[in-house]
Amino acid sequence: MAFQASYSRWSAVTTSELATWWYIFWDDLWRRNHDTAKGIEKYASDFNPHFPTSIAYSPLPRAALENFLAQRGLLHRKPKFGDFFHAGFLNKMYLRMYDIIFHSSIRGDIIHLGDNPSELNMEEVDLQTQAQPSTLGTGGGTDHDDSSIRARPLYRWEGILSDELSSHEKHHRDFLSKLAVWFGISPRWRAGVPTRGLALDVKVDNGKYVLLRGDESVVPSVSGSVQKGLSSGGNKG
Repeated sequence: MAFQASYSRWSAVTTSELATWWYIFWDDLWRRNHDTAKGIEKYASDFNPHFPTSIAYSPLPRAALENFLAQRGLLHRKPKFGDFFHAGFLNKMYLRMYDIIFHSSIRGDIIHLGDNPSELNMEEVDLQTQAQPSTLGTGGGTDHDDSSIRARPLYRWEGILSDELSSHEKHHRDFLSKLAVWFGISPRWRAGVPTRGLALDVKVDNGKYVLLRGDESVVPSVSGSVQKGLSSGGNKG
């Protein structure tokens, strides 16, 4: 029975690269957050991959996922303080999914590094922003009486997606990057040299980001940064 269940799970999540990524995402989210993110434990059969009804086995379009989360009180049109899911979270998620689907196609080249007009995909961005690995360790928690708080540097793409759009290269870390950790405001800090930030080939249409058509073009500008949309609850992607 156990082997049959494992095989059924394997069969479901290996139908495509997107299905595999979707499963890993929700499995990791459940394992790390089910006992801390309000509402996820309540709907265990909808999130826990041990249940065949889990969302981990059913990749959804953006609108369908928003409805799924909203019906369970996990997503709000007007963001509330402490919300686990928000528009910026989903923007990052679906940017990655878009890259998986169109990675080998010119349609996947929708990213600009800083104000450079060259269109890139996520792999090309990764190559162009490679630098010497940080020597900073994760260290202990900022509050040593609470072992559940452990400070760590932002993961590579966490940092890239959070960097502000800039027109010039940055050659050193911001000495204030760990200030929030020192004061116990945040458990994470930006390690390594920040990038020039990312801009996407999108426009705002009826309050949502939509991809530009093939005959449209855009020149990235600092004032038109989409970083806020990626990292916060701004316009939806």
